[in-house]
Amino acid sequence: MLTMKPSLIFGDKLSDNYYRVTDTERDEKPKMSAVQLAAAITASARIHMYKYINRPDCFYTDTDSTILGSPLPEDETSSTELGKFKLEHRLKKGIFLAPKSYALETEEDVDILKHKGAAKQFVNIEWFQSLLADPNKKKDLS
Repeated sequence: MLTMKPSLIFGDKLSDNYYRVTDTERDEKPKMSAVQLAAAITASARIHMYKYINRPDCFYTDTDSTILGSPLPEDETSSTELGKFKLEHRLKKGIFLAPKSYALETEEDVDILKHKGAAKQFVNIEWFQSLLADPNKKKDLS
């Protein structure tokens, strides 16, 4: 018979705005958490990214990046300035299957493959091309 030990969570008020939270089941270290700050940062980032995501030449976007069909103005890009986009690659070709699943071919003939999931070590450029041609295709990995 398996029994679960209840997890006890303690909260100590440190000041008007801060609490120390301790979860005795998962770890003994006190944690400081500011969910409202994380939510505000995420919302601000979405507002900032909207004008790029909404472009007709936006092929792919993630939390902090975008793949566009035409370059951004120079005043919106910098490799060192915070808050600006950094041009990482110029692309010849891209295949975008799903969030965090894409294949890129750069102008320097370098392939960049990204695929989130358990089978990521099995993907290659041919896999992306075959799945683009037939989205119902399955591959046996056993």
